[in-house]
Amino acid sequence: MRKKIVIVGESPLSLFIAQALDRWVARQVEYQVVWVKRDQTLTAPSQFKSLTFPPKGIIAASSLDHVQLANSAVVGVNLAAEHIVLPKQVIGYDLLIVDQTPVYCSTELGQMATAVGSLFSAIQAARNLRQPKTATVAVSGQSVLSYQLALAILHDRRRFKIDPRSLVVQVERPADKALNSYLATQGCVMKSTLAGELGATLRLAPAKPPLAKAKVRGLPTDKNGEGRVTRQLNLRSHDNVWWFGETTRSWQNLGRFDHRLAAQVDAVIRGSIELTDAPKAIEAAAPAFLLTGPTGMYLEHEPLANRFATQHAVRLLEQRFWQSKK
Repeated sequence: MRKKIVIVGESPLSLFIAQALDRWVARQVEYQVVWVKRDQTLTAPSQFKSLTFPPKGIIAASSLDHVQLANSAVVGVNLAAEHIVLPKQVIGYDLLIVDQTPVYCSTELGQMATAVGSLFSAIQAARNLRQPKTATVAVSGQSVLSYQLALAILHDRRRFKIDPRSLVVQVERPADKALNSYLATQGCVMKSTLAGELGATLRLAPAKPPLAKAKVRGLPTDKNGEGRVTRQLNLRSHDNVWWFGETTRSWQNLGRFDHRLAAQVDAVIRGSIELTDAPKAIEAAAPAFLLTGPTGMYLEHEPLANRFATQHAVRLLEQRFWQSKK
């Protein structure tokens, strides 16, 4: 019987893992690789600089020959029975790879772009009639994607020459002081929480991971309610489940580092098949993200220093990296 490897996720990391397995593992007769995701396209978060003119999505299937695609939401996962449930089928697995990176699907991005565009038009129309209109956009969530979304709106505000007093962009205050200072200098208004901001003209919900923890039967959790993983990033008591958790993945958006992580996953799987001395575990990544605002950038990655020249060097490398992937 063929062994089945199932990937659940919708971020570039999932794409890189699927691409890596497609080159050799998925070609083996005794192995079948299935990638489960809601959307046919993916968006690279580090290139997300505008909401009204978002970057073109990456067609996930365009670079895969042997990995099977299942474009569907996951209804549930049973860890004891080792299967995942989709609306129209149940898929068993021998190895499960769960990428909990929070993402917006193309439909969600389209809806937000339409809402923000309509708000911009209303503000401009009111300005032309000399009846100034003020509005507030509240971007919920404390993740790199939430903050990049807010910065994209600020970038569009500048592009459309909208007075900052006419359009305020609110975000939830991050714990990191340096990041907090950067967001403030870009024009974000900090709030300790947005739960009680009832006066917001437009509220944008945070991106969600592809798999709600409540849907995973038998999920071992830590004191924070997150999936409990070992140092090798396996779920506790489930060595055949790799769990790239929401807490860590909320602060990753550099494609080159995700590509490196995917290569480690591929090396471990190939080593188990070929019985070679390949690494038996993968390394948990420290936060690595690049935010791009209307007037500057912010880089977080150890041991790189957060310097102006380094930010631009990483930005250029990221652009070239993603251009080579399209």
